[in-house]
Amino acid sequence: MQHRRRYRYQWVLAASVVATMSACSSGPDATWTTDSPGLEGLPHEVVAERLADPEFRENLDLTSPDDQLVMIQLQVASTVFCRDLFASYEKWLGTGAAPKTPIFLRPGKPASGFDEFATKWTETFGAAVESGDPEVLRSTLTASGGCDAVVVNPSASKRTIGEWLGAQE
Repeated sequence: MQHRRRYRYQWVLAASVVATMSACSSGPDATWTTDSPGLEGLPHEVVAERLADPEFRENLDLTSPDDQLVMIQLQVASTVFCRDLFASYEKWLGTGAAPKTPIFLRPGKPASGFDEFATKWTETFGAAVESGDPEVLRSTLTASGGCDAVVVNPSASKRTIGEWLGAQE
């Protein structure tokens, strides 16, 4: 009986060591950089910005390694898309001419799930632009879970699209 207890203890100890080593060596802080495979075709400065965001990093750390690439790809591409949409909205207000829906940036090798998300966002925001009413685009930009939390211009300030448009009301 004592032999079985010692065997179980050794097995549990070995499993704990392997799990701890895996967790310490494969965390995103150690693996994701602007030059990581799968991020080709995405702007390095936006990749760096998103990877430096503590809230995003916390969510990334909680995501399975298999899903982290698509999460980063979507985070970067949607940030660029939101900024392009915001610029289109501002131009629309200034010129009175409805813009074209910006293109959703695509990495060189999109991870599984990327294209489906990009298509949904392009359709949603495209419908807002095609409405012919800048206020419809404004509402879509400020909707929770969309572009509202995207920083307009990180080199100028930390104001988000939602804050910027909310201040104009």
